[in-house]
Parts: sequence; structure tokens; C-alpha cells
Amino acid sequence: MDYVNSMWEIQKEPYRGDAVNSYNDGPAKPGAKPFGPFYELETSSPALDLAPQASAEHLHRTFHLQGEEKDLDPICRVALGVSLDKIKEALK
Repeated sequence: MDYVNSMWEIQKEPYRGDAVNSYNDGPAKPGAKPFGPFYELETSSPALDLAPQASAEHLHRTFHLQGEEKDLDPICRVALGVSLDKIKEALK
């Protein structure tokens, strides 16, 4: 399914984009001030060519879980299909 291309430029393929984007509070360039104290998760709905008066709905849910690694590991295994150790290793 096609998703919206959210790049801020004239698009060759405006319906070919990411379903999920994430951004952190980092500066735009070295030495610059950060954008703000946030971490953003963004989802794009499928790009739809809707008829006049037509509508569509897009649902986004974000869950923030924190706790002891021993308690979070089973959740990672069920929800993501990998152990918390695998995730930590991949993020090194």
C-alpha cells in the first residue's frame, strides 16, 4: 500500500513514503540549539485519492513502557518477536 511522502520538497512520487518516522531532540547541525525537549513518533496514513465528500480514518497508538529489564523482556518477545538483549545489542 502507498504512504504519503512527507519530505518538504517537490515530489516525483508523492505517494511513495514512509509509514513511520521518528525524530529526537538533536540539533539540526553541530553547535546549534536543539529543536525542543521531545521525541516524536509520526505515522502516515495510506495515501488515498478520495472523492469529494469522502473520508478515511487513520489510527495511531503509542505505548511507553518502563520498568525492570526482567519485566520488559517478555513484553519485547511477544510484541516485537525478539529479546530485550537483542534490541540492546542492535542499538550499540
